[in-house]
Formats: sequence, structure tokens, C-alpha cells
Amino acid sequence: MRILFFKIFKKETVLSIIFILTGVFSVYYFFKYSKSDTKDIIGYTLSFALIFIPYVLFGTKKFVRLLKKSPVDSVYFGFCLYLFLSYLLVNYRFFNLKLALIFFIYFFIPYLIVRFLRKNQEKFDLKLAIVLLFIAVPIDLQLLPKDYSFSKLIVVDIVLFIFLIIAEIKDIGYTWDIKIKDIKIAISGFLVFAFISIPFAIYTGFISFHPSNLSTERVVISLMVIFFFVAIPEELFFRGIIQNSIEKTLSNKTKYAPIFAILITSVIFGFSHFYKYDWRYVFLAILGGIITGVVYYKTKKITASAISHLLVDSTWSLLFVTHWQS
Repeated sequence: MRILFFKIFKKETVLSIIFILTGVFSVYYFFKYSKSDTKDIIGYTLSFALIFIPYVLFGTKKFVRLLKKSPVDSVYFGFCLYLFLSYLLVNYRFFNLKLALIFFIYFFIPYLIVRFLRKNQEKFDLKLAIVLLFIAVPIDLQLLPKDYSFSKLIVVDIVLFIFLIIAEIKDIGYTWDIKIKDIKIAISGFLVFAFISIPFAIYTGFISFHPSNLSTERVVISLMVIFFFVAIPEELFFRGIIQNSIEKTLSNKTKYAPIFAILITSVIFGFSHFYKYDWRYVFLAILGGIITGVVYYKTKKITASAISHLLVDSTWSLLFVTHWQS
């Protein structure tokens, strides 16, 4: 009976269900805690669920296989329409042709380049760099729709579809099939980072110890937000795509390809954190990028490196404040 249960409900399936339910609960509780009216609570929760479910399911083998067997191009644009309608569920009052055009361009340009213009999908080239910049710059400059639109989750859905299904890039490592060994490596990476970074950050005055007084529910919400809105998107972008493709590009040229890939990606990652022109933040981000890059290299799973990322960001947000926050 137990064997039959695990054949039907694999680990990745069980984790997917847990993540979806926890995510929906977190959003519902957040809007309830913010004293939104009942109509808004239901609308935002449903909109989130519609966008979040495929985000999680991309981490399962069955869902990915199902999409790969489908007429990919037509399914992709059907999927884009589904995401746009899910967005409009709570943002219908902001609908106009300009908004529709922004979404269409954002959905179409990366698809066009990856589907028709890139010859070698596995290696890093100028076209891949353009796609990544096209995806990242609007997020960094906050050009995408704001409010509680979950537009960042929509971007992750699109990136996962393009690179997992259309480009079929191998070894991205977006999977919920996490083993104990992967978790141990992720925790070890976090401990190494904490051992180096915390003394440095405190000594230089970048952070100070100031633990947050939060309820269990708000801690759960905080962890869910960090993991799915920050850790997974950044690990997908930097480790699963950039580090992965740079390593494959250099693999025929040098035996140190993994080291160069980790270092190059970490520098890019560090300078993407050039917030408030603080070089301490850049240094810490580069160090964090090296640690999560090593975790990704050892496990070949962005979900493992995202655990390290989660532990770093949650420790920072729950136990410390930066100098600009204080």
C-alpha cells in the first residue's frame, strides 16, 4: 500500500501541492491582514492561484513532458493569453491598448529570438544576452505593471516556458525532486556565506542586529515571498540560464569552465545589486553568487541553490537591518 502511494504521489507532486496551498494561504492571509474588502481578497487570491499554479508545476516532470508533446507554439500563445486574463482578473479597470501592447511585446520578443534566431540553444551568445536583458531591465527599472499584479510571477512563467519547453535547455535544474544530499549542500553553502559575510557586514556598518517580532503566519508569508518572488527567479535567471550556458560555452576551451562560469555570473549578479551605490552590497552579492553558484554546480538544481538564497535573504530580513533601513 505504501509503495502504491509513492508511485501515485511522487515527492515532486506532494511538494507542488504543498507549495500551491501554502502560497494561496499566504496571499489570502496577506490581503486579509491588510484589511482589504472581501471582493478584493477573493479576486487577488484567485488571480495569484491561476498564475502561481503553472509556476510550481513547471518543476514537475509530468507537466513539462505534457507541454513538450503539445503543439508548442500555439500552446505558448494560449498560455500567454491565460496569464494576461489572470492578470486582468483584478486589474481589469487598468486595461487599455497600451497595457495589452506592453504584454504582447514582452511575451513575443523573447519567444521570437529563442524560437527562430538562436542556432545553438545551449551556449551563451549575443542573442541570449539580448533576451535576458529584455526580460530583466523592465523588472529592475520597475516598468512592468505595479500594484498587486503578480507581474513578476508572470515573467517567471514565461521564462520557464521559453527555456524549458521551447529552447529545451538541459540542466537548468528547476525541479522539486530535492534530495537530502541537495539540502545538506544548500545549508552548508549558507553557513559558509554567513561565517564570512555577517562579521564583514557588521564590522563595516552595513547591517546591525535587529530581530523582527513576527507571528508564525507572517514568517511563513515572508519565507514564501522570498523563495518564490526572489530566490527562484534570481537563481533561474543567473544560475540556471547564465551560469549554465557560460559553462557549456567554455567547456570545450578550458577544464576550468565551471570556475569561470561561477565567477563571471557572480560578478554580473553582484553588480545587479548596485543598490543605493553601496559597494558593500555589491561585494556581499558577489560572495553570495559564488556560494549559490557552487551549490548549483554541485547539485545541478536551481531549487537547491534557491534554498541557500532563501536562508541568506530570510536571515537578513528577519534578524538584521541594513544601514539605510535603520
